[in-house]
Amino acid sequence: MQAQALEVLKIYQGLIQQLFIVSFFLGAAIKGLFFKEKKQVFTFNTPIGFFVLLAILQVVYYIFTLKSLNGVNVDVSVYMQYTKYICYGALAFSLVCIVPVWRSIKNYWQWGTIPRVLLACVITYWYYKTFQYTAINYRLDDINFYEPFISSRLSGANENLYIYIYQGYYTLLSVLNEFANIEFAKAAMTPAASIVFAAWMPSLLCIPLLTFTAIDLETFIEKRTKKPLLAWILFVSAFIFCCVDYWNIHNPNTGNTLRRAVVMLVIVVLSEMIRSKKPSYAILASLLIGANISLSSSSFFVSMILLYVFVIFSMITKRKTYFLELFLMLPYPLMFAMQIKPEYSKLFLLGMGVYGLILLVLKLLKKDGIDAKLSIVGWVVLALVPIVMVVAQHLGYPSDELKLIMLQGRKFTSPINHFDQVPDLIKMPQPFTNIFVPFKEVFPIQIHEDAQQYRQSLLACMYWITLVASCGVVFVKRIKKVSFEVMVGAITVITFYNPFVYDFVGSYLTSVGFFRITDLLISIPTVGMMLYALCYISKKAWAQSIVLVAISFFALIKAEMFYIPYLVPEENREDFNILYHTNQKDLDLVHSFESFIMEHDEDYESHDGPYRVVSHIYGTQYFTDTLELKNKLEDRFAYTVVETDEFERLFCRKYPEIVIPGSKEYYHGCSLAFDSDIEYIFLDSQYNLELQKGLWTCSNILGTDDTFTAIYVDPEYWDWELTHSETMKYKVENHNVVGIDEDYYIENKIEKPDEAAFIESCKTE
Repeated sequence: MQAQALEVLKIYQGLIQQLFIVSFFLGAAIKGLFFKEKKQVFTFNTPIGFFVLLAILQVVYYIFTLKSLNGVNVDVSVYMQYTKYICYGALAFSLVCIVPVWRSIKNYWQWGTIPRVLLACVITYWYYKTFQYTAINYRLDDINFYEPFISSRLSGANENLYIYIYQGYYTLLSVLNEFANIEFAKAAMTPAASIVFAAWMPSLLCIPLLTFTAIDLETFIEKRTKKPLLAWILFVSAFIFCCVDYWNIHNPNTGNTLRRAVVMLVIVVLSEMIRSKKPSYAILASLLIGANISLSSSSFFVSMILLYVFVIFSMITKRKTYFLELFLMLPYPLMFAMQIKPEYSKLFLLGMGVYGLILLVLKLLKKDGIDAKLSIVGWVVLALVPIVMVVAQHLGYPSDELKLIMLQGRKFTSPINHFDQVPDLIKMPQPFTNIFVPFKEVFPIQIHEDAQQYRQSLLACMYWITLVASCGVVFVKRIKKVSFEVMVGAITVITFYNPFVYDFVGSYLTSVGFFRITDLLISIPTVGMMLYALCYISKKAWAQSIVLVAISFFALIKAEMFYIPYLVPEENREDFNILYHTNQKDLDLVHSFESFIMEHDEDYESHDGPYRVVSHIYGTQYFTDTLELKNKLEDRFAYTVVETDEFERLFCRKYPEIVIPGSKEYYHGCSLAFDSDIEYIFLDSQYNLELQKGLWTCSNILGTDDTFTAIYVDPEYWDWELTHSETMKYKVENHNVVGIDEDYYIENKIEKPDEAAFIESCKTE
């Protein structure tokens, strides 16, 4: 098993290495052009290079997607061919910029860079060792959505997925999957199951990008504070705020895993543009915004809010070039907006044209400073926009019907999108009885509830106190050198992220993704610089920063949060398959079922649709690419009892207490299986012994292990519900004789009938 895993991962790693080589040189060229060596902001080239490459690919994929939607057949090979062209073009561009590329690469041999490279490599290795033995939760709807989406992205089967088909990140993954299959063919290997690709390829891609981006942001904090040791202390605190999140390891297959990293980079680039007064940085910011929209549809409204914050900040600080910078950063959001509302495409293009024409006229008239004269407007807009939204809500906009549709009946204090690990930072306890829980957790994690209270209160209070205090610093003491990173959080909270405007913003701007606005609040640059501003209050900044770090670590220790079991690599487990990230016994049972079908069903290749199964093995449908399976229990986050749904009561049982053992309901299993058109059943043996007994009259056991039993539902067997009424009467009078334990008759002093004779009589009837 280990040998097979190594061969598969070698092919995936080979593709990722080629992609990273292109990204490295492209990033070096970009860094050498935009950032002077003495004012180096980023240590590593690859993250910047990859995200810029993704933004360029996004445009190409967008064009082909539009062609596909207009009825033009675009073959997979076309996507693959143009992907190679873009990569070759990126390398050629790097060669043209060889001088800045070489200057950028030389940075790796500097003394300050070497420990950062080593640290990033160690963290990356640690993540991989952990991810090997991390079980994927196949119950989550993310895996049930994204895995089929990636595997069939280029087949045209997902044209009804609206926004997602325009996200180039998933198209790139699909293209890489096709390249991987070619490599498997060259090596005379059978391609790995699609779930193997969906689990491993994004992780091989994401983990280095997340790690190196995080270390890059330490460089940013150091350049801003001018104090290396303090920068590392602040970085550790910010890292605890922002990156202690098992989601990055547990579910790297979604673009949302990288979304926050790109938001951080955009904030850094905008900050450097403001400090250096070079509008050319806006081009890089625009490409990063494009990459972010490619990763996640939610990045569209997050990017628009960030651009709004940028404009307001530029107004109140009397900057002179933000009209041009905004124009350069709008193309990607504009492209996505045109896709959301195609009927407004011409209007959007006309607006951009008029905007560009105004900029050109102002330039010709040498009126560049007109931007700075709008500072008073910035303060007015900052105050007026949230007031208008509050008034609109008071007048009944949005309507209750719209709020119900867009927000699905949720409240601002609800744990919205908790599977996305996005916090509700101001949830007050109901009733307010525990002073240690004034706010909800900064980012949820699966720990004991009592221990979680300490971490919730400490980190949440720490964040909000820091935000308020740092804003006070920049306004009162350093108004002329106000920090953009701090003001991102302040303006976002004032305008969009507060309970007074929640309904309006959620209904008209963000839908149920409202809490992804926190991308702009909780990130390493924003939290790091807020901590720095807070330290500035006191002359003893060192002591205060150490206290902050100590509080953060105390929160982790008290909450038992050293990533057990998520971040501690486990020892090799023979019962765990690292390719599929699941229990090997369950996988063996599904593969035995696959072999049974191929051996006994000669027409399995032309089977009428997918094989219809009820399976308690999460991910059954993903463990084989030979057979197409449709799991009746697919997309269930947790098996629950629905009193009006007998099928769910019996087949979705998870715990013994859900249905009383010995209940006669279990003898309806056959009729329910027939009515639901079920062909095969994988039962959890621990909790479903009664159901297994109830199914014996219409099924055969195909195989079993310590945990699950595979059952074939035979339509030729007779069913209790279809027998003669006299037989039904006999069955009831004899207490459902088939499958009843001997103890039942002994306890009730009833003579047990001859089951064989009873069955024969039923068949005669």
